Amino acid sequence: GSSLRFQYSKDVLVTGTSFSFTSYRYSTAKYRDFSDVNDYTYNYWKYNQNRKDKFQFDINQNLGENLGNLHLTGYQERYWNKKGQSQNINASYNNIYQGISYALNYAYTKDDASDNNSKLCSLSLSIPFDVFCPTSNMNLSTSIDDKNKTRSSVGLSGYAFDDNSRYYNMQA
Repeated sequence: GSSLRFQYSKDVLVTGTSFSFTSYRYSTAKYRDFSDVNDYTYNYWKYNQNRKDKFQFDINQNLGENLGNLHLTGYQERYWNKKGQSQNINASYNNIYQGISYALNYAYTKDDASDNNSKLCSLSLSIPFDVFCPTSNMNLSTSIDDKNKTRSSVGLSGYAFDDNSRYYNMQA
């Protein structure tokens, strides 16, 4: 089989906006791209969905000095062997305030065929933690899904020794 891809990308330096729109069309139900074949071992169900077409977008907006960045991505797929479509949208905002990096994220996924819909909100922080090493960070994250299930983690990462020759990362 074969596939056809159309892509349009643009960076608008004046506004700090970059975007990309990509559309794929797959010629037959048995067409597989490199990613599909590699994913086969790990996710047989996805491999058998037989994509018919896909549209995806990626929009990035720099909000200006000290105001952070907005990022929006998503896709919609249709399949040869099932009705409906799959959709995914991810939106994030990230910034740095007095050396502390933070990110707010929202993800929405919908799959008509399996009636599997999910939403996830998350917050992550990376705080300089110079007590141990000048190049270490304490990392905190928490998320909540549409079923009110929460997950949290805390970690410490950075470089060790005077020459920063060893990277470490501990999570709990």
